[in-house]
Amino acid sequence: MSENYEKVVTQFHLATKPQKNHFFFRVNPSRFQFGIHVLRKHGFEKRVSLIAISSIKLGVFLQTILIFSAYSCGSSALAGFFERCGAHSCPPHAWSNDERTKISFENIHLKRILETMFPLKKDEGKEENFFKQKKDAQELIKFFPGWIQTHMQIAAGIGKKVIVIKHPLTMFVINEIEPFLTNPRYIVLKRPLEEIENSRLRRKWQPVYGKEGAKVIYDKIANATEQLKLSTFEITYDDFRKNENARLDMINYCKLEMDDKKMQDAKNWIR
Repeated sequence: MSENYEKVVTQFHLATKPQKNHFFFRVNPSRFQFGIHVLRKHGFEKRVSLIAISSIKLGVFLQTILIFSAYSCGSSALAGFFERCGAHSCPPHAWSNDERTKISFENIHLKRILETMFPLKKDEGKEENFFKQKKDAQELIKFFPGWIQTHMQIAAGIGKKVIVIKHPLTMFVINEIEPFLTNPRYIVLKRPLEEIENSRLRRKWQPVYGKEGAKVIYDKIANATEQLKLSTFEITYDDFRKNENARLDMINYCKLEMDDKKMQDAKNWIR
């Protein structure tokens, strides 16, 4: 690491020093933007966030896996797989009424904010798609920097180098959260719409969790990844379950450090 880079890291760290506020260390958005300005001024990558800088100073290189998927697509199974590969899955998680997937691997606090912004119900009497935005992003902007910093610190404290975030609505706020993701790896989990609908019907869930909601989410994923030029790894649910080579390619894309025990635990997790 060059001496000049170390000076810039120090400037960024001081500019974005988090403020303690109750349960989280929250980053002041204006201070964070000034930190980004420092990085741009010196020609460094603009995506380096407070967490990345803190990680560099600690000598720990942390990264984020973000799962893009629809509801009823198998994303809980995928998140659980990554957890068994050694990732921190950001508990506490919301639980579901499905006996096969009782744990959703969706953080309860992030879930509440996302589903408030993009309600899972349509307004009665209105012709509109699911996930119509009803609230601005101010609460998310205040919440997310401190939340992800907390989980990065937890992950580092328990010897993990990766965190995994899973919620079908994260793609709807990727512009707001992307600057705070360190070394992100984006996984797109695909499943045929009819299989998604069958999964919804088996669980006796509302239509938003089936093919109607999935079509909106998949369209959003396709448009946003192209618009933002995000590098993604796409895998089908069927390949995730049955194709070991596809899983190994995904593990390599995420640059996960695997040993025999992790590999066996992850394999045993898959039904």
